[in-house]
Amino acid sequence: MPPKTPHAPKPAEFHIIRLFAGKKSWQAVASSSTMQLGGVGAGGVKPRKEVLLLGKALFGRERLAFEIQEVDNSPALVQTMLKKAQNLKDSHLSCIVFGGSDFGGDSTHHMLPHRQGTITDAFEASRATELAARYSLQVKFEDVSHIEIDGDTITLSLSVAPTCYVKHAGSPRSDSLEIAKDITGGTKTISFTHSTTVAHSFCNSKALNFAAVQSILTEQSPRLAALFKGLPPPASAEP
Repeated sequence: MPPKTPHAPKPAEFHIIRLFAGKKSWQAVASSSTMQLGGVGAGGVKPRKEVLLLGKALFGRERLAFEIQEVDNSPALVQTMLKKAQNLKDSHLSCIVFGGSDFGGDSTHHMLPHRQGTITDAFEASRATELAARYSLQVKFEDVSHIEIDGDTITLSLSVAPTCYVKHAGSPRSDSLEIAKDITGGTKTISFTHSTTVAHSFCNSKALNFAAVQSILTEQSPRLAALFKGLPPPASAEP
């Protein structure tokens, strides 16, 4: 990730319900089929599948980011995700403690019990969501050449394709993103529809309405301030 600009505001999140990047598109949606929750959240239900979208303004890095997660809450896949996370943790600890040797040759003592049936443990489902793969499409402020606004839908025309990052499945949500293969086909257009609701956004998100984020963007970037008004960007480079 690029270095941060000093004294910049903290990153701000905003709700997205649709995202288009070239031939790829996503809609924040939950399947009609649900899973019964057991454990601490017993009695509740959770969609079997969810698509989670979130926008971010990374002021310190002068970027917009669009994040995507596709989650399956079925019991078997929740357990698969938790097992993957445990295996990654065991592998990491093995490298630290035993210098990468396969000491003992087996980590079955860490294996999680396999849950059968149609009931998903609420805590495990929440943790599996955090462990699911997350993609981030990032656009530099300076690469935005035109902004078109149509109601709640904003289209960004870019001078270069966005940079794709990924947090791999099984890794903690706090893990750093890594540069990934472009999943957009080299598109130079990103379109998103923002929303005032938190439906199907990332868990525990403190996302703002996009209008509030846009206000900060225009304060921080003369380029974006001009483009949001339909004006040509300043000729000089931003500080």
